[in-house]
Amino acid sequence: RGKFVKKHYRYVGMFVVILLISVLGGYMYREAYSKFPTETFIKRHMVNQNGTLATYLKESNQADSDFVQGREALSETVGIWMQYALAKEDRLLFEESYEILTNYFLQPDGLVYWKLDSSGDVHVSTNAAVDDLRIIVALYKASDLWGSESYLKTAKVIEDYLVSQNDLDGYLTDFYDSKLKVTSDRVTISYIDSVALTTMVKKNAINVELYRSMIGLLIEVPVQNGFYAKSYHVPTKQYHFDE
Repeated sequence: RGKFVKKHYRYVGMFVVILLISVLGGYMYREAYSKFPTETFIKRHMVNQNGTLATYLKESNQADSDFVQGREALSETVGIWMQYALAKEDRLLFEESYEILTNYFLQPDGLVYWKLDSSGDVHVSTNAAVDDLRIIVALYKASDLWGSESYLKTAKVIEDYLVSQNDLDGYLTDFYDSKLKVTSDRVTISYIDSVALTTMVKKNAINVELYRSMIGLLIEVPVQNGFYAKSYHVPTKQYHFDE
């Protein structure tokens, strides 16, 4: 009988521990959800099996490769998630994004593919200057905040590629096609990241002339019917408006 009682209490004790863990886990989850509901939603519903962040909640059959389909992942999202991690000073979250960047998006030469499919496979051959700029500055800030040399080295690899391939006549244009070896001839005005450019010129990553050319596009941008021009065509030195 004594053995039975001891065994009984052991099972009761195990049950109590499991119950406490469940209650505590539920409390911690509710606490995290109440503080960061959007982050919690993204982690629960918007993460692909490989850890990349999906653009949309559901799959899509959109056929045009210039648009994003369903669960595809974007370099834009990587940069924004990095910015969020920096705002929280959440190094673990930032490191997760950094690993996604280096494992899936970043090539050894510094090319960052602008999108991947949900499995992490690449079907494009271009970068996106606006996304690269966002990632570069996030890496610089993370290096300053946490003293990581790897973040700094990665930022330099990406910026070296960006400056060498996306530079057309002294302007950082929208994209470079590594397959066709073609640099875009346009600068989308809303893509000009003045904060990133200022950071890069201070770190001697870009020259002053390139910085002035890009900022000059913002200063001189014309307005029609209350709207700014959408883009600048480098070869003709003309601004263009949407219809």
